[in-house]
Amino acid sequence: NFSMLSLTVTEQNTGAVELYRQLGFEVKRVFDAFVWEG
Repeated sequence: NFSMLSLTVTEQNTGAVELYRQLGFEVKRVFDAFVWEG
C-alpha cells in the first residue's frame, strides 16, 4: 500500500492536470520548468 504518491506535470498539459485532479490529486508545489521541444 502507498500512503503518498508524487506526480509532476507541466501546466500546458491540461488534459493530464485535469485527469489528476479528477483522481483526487492536489497541487502541493508549483515550480518553474523548461520544456525542450524535440
